[in-house]
Amino acid sequence: MSFVAFTNKFRAIERTVWFKGVSGKEPDGEHSFQVAMCAWYLNERLSLGLDLQRLIEYGLVHDIVETYARDTPAFKESGCGRVPSHRTKEKRERKALARIASEWSAFPGLVARMRAYKHQKDEESKFIYALDKLVSAVNIYQDGGRSFRILGVTLKMYDRYKTPRTKKHRIIKSLWEEMLSLLKLHEHKLFPPIISP
Repeated sequence: MSFVAFTNKFRAIERTVWFKGVSGKEPDGEHSFQVAMCAWYLNERLSLGLDLQRLIEYGLVHDIVETYARDTPAFKESGCGRVPSHRTKEKRERKALARIASEWSAFPGLVARMRAYKHQKDEESKFIYALDKLVSAVNIYQDGGRSFRILGVTLKMYDRYKTPRTKKHRIIKSLWEEMLSLLKLHEHKLFPPIISP
């Protein structure tokens, strides 16, 4: 009962991303499910030979600290009030991980996988980290850029944020470069107009 309640608390956390077919923001639980599924698909489709169990576990837990730390949006939504700051992200997530480790000591596999993801020592954790950044870009693209327009994010801003993060894994870096080409091709439809001062 209590673990189901914990997972419900996690999956209710909203990310600052809107995607096709949904009027509200993307829930963390759905995002984590999608990242895990995409990792499985890419691993098999591209014959990457990554450890599937590890990929799926990382995909499911990569944002679970947000249950207590909240999502830290890359770009602030105007008029949305206070949002968690990037300056406090590391501290909030460290405290959240410690709390989860204490609350779920009877589930050591969860805590071990969360810690391993945080340390980014293996190829699977780096793959999930980079894939996390790519999946949101694909969702926003398929939604016609609604998130970009709501947040006032330009292509230059988005590129500057995503490119260094997708470099964490060579396969995702290559896929991101393809995605970036699509974003550039449709920049006028996806992104808000740049207003000169």
